[in-house]
Parts: sequence; structure tokens; C-alpha cells
Amino acid sequence: MDSTDKQDKRTSSNAPPQTAPPPPAREEKVIEPKRLVTVADDVAHERAPEVAAMLETYFTGINAKDYAKVAEVLDPAGELDPDDPEQMARFTDGTATAKDSDVVLRELTDLGPGRLGADVTFTSEQDPGDGPDDRLDETCTDWRVSYTITKKDAYRIFNGEGTSSPC
Repeated sequence: MDSTDKQDKRTSSNAPPQTAPPPPAREEKVIEPKRLVTVADDVAHERAPEVAAMLETYFTGINAKDYAKVAEVLDPAGELDPDDPEQMARFTDGTATAKDSDVVLRELTDLGPGRLGADVTFTSEQDPGDGPDDRLDETCTDWRVSYTITKKDAYRIFNGEGTSSPC
């Protein structure tokens, strides 16, 4: 027997049984829910994430027809008083068939103590007859709205002024 055979026998008889290597550690991925509202890459304002979260509540509330959620982010001193049933009924009627998407916070600026200006773009799909006032039969509308946002206890929409065009 040559030395190679002795080494092979020694290796095979004296070696501990080999076990399979452990499987690679599984990485747990947390899948974040897709956000309706995104912040444009060039928006560097430190309050952008908080304003985007408030806008998320507003737009998801509209899409889900959860007007109590929408009311939470409206400033009672603003253009749409969430405590006024008639104003909220008009808002509810105006957004009853709306489904908003591609909401982007394009710009955020300071307007003075407790006020921010938020420029937002989004697409709204709605039933014929529910389009913008001058184009009621429009079923897809691209919007650009400049919101005034107030901050007391939380960020809230004070008012909004927008322009629109057909998709």
C-alpha cells in the first residue's frame, strides 16, 4: 500500500462524519405598503416627510371615501371647515367617484410662522359628469394644486388653489 492509500483510509476512517453546511440565513424583508404620496427628489425641506404623511391621509381618505379621515387633516379655520356638515357634504359629493393616484409633493416652502406652501400634482379619475366644472364629462384629470398648510397641533390643509388639464 502506498502512502496515498494509507492517507485516504486514515482520512475516511478517522474523519468525523461531515454534515451539510447550514442553509444561508434568510433575510426577512419588510414590505412597506405602497405609498400614494411621494416626495419629489429635489424637495429638501425638513418638514416634507410630515407634510407628505398628512397628504397621504387626505388622499387615501378620498379614495376610500373615509371622510372622517379627510376631516382630520382639514383646518377648521380654512376654506373647508370639517365641522360644517353642509361644506363636508358638498366636498363628499364632489369627490364621490374620484380615485386619485400619482400624488407627488413637488415643492414645499415656508410662508411664515405656522404656514407652509405645498405644490402637489396628482391624477384623478372620475365618472363622466363628475369632472372639473368646465369639463364635467372628463374622466381623467391631471391636477396641480398649491395648498396652504397650517401647523398648530398637527399639519392641516387650510386651502388649495389648483389648475387642471385632461389626461
